[in-house]
Amino acid sequence: MSALTLASVPNQADESVDVAVPEFGIGEDGEALVVHVRPMTVSTYSLLNTLAATVRLNRTTNEWEPTEAHDASAVIAAICSYDDKDNLVFGTDYADAVKRVEGLHARYRPAILRIANAVVEISKADGAPIEEAKKN
Repeated sequence: MSALTLASVPNQADESVDVAVPEFGIGEDGEALVVHVRPMTVSTYSLLNTLAATVRLNRTTNEWEPTEAHDASAVIAAICSYDDKDNLVFGTDYADAVKRVEGLHARYRPAILRIANAVVEISKADGAPIEEAKKN
């Protein structure tokens, strides 16, 4: 049996797909704008579960308390969308990006769903992150 080595650990930055988002406009080339979508990482998956949770354990009182739940698709689109310079598209950091995506007009919902679905597909997660987050 072979051991895992640094050389055999995949580089997440090497994986991405482009998602057309015509709802946001047309580029200089006359084509729909695109978002570069990366797969979810261990960190972004944990963030999704945290933000989509509807209850959270208060460590002081040891009781479950309601929280402000976030839409799983919005979180996924916000934290996995990048521009040509590897910057987040929707904000300056994850929190800003989630806030901005959740604040978008409803006409952008189809684009956000396409982005989130592409993230799930490239993450080879078969919808599990979204379904699991909805249960929380």
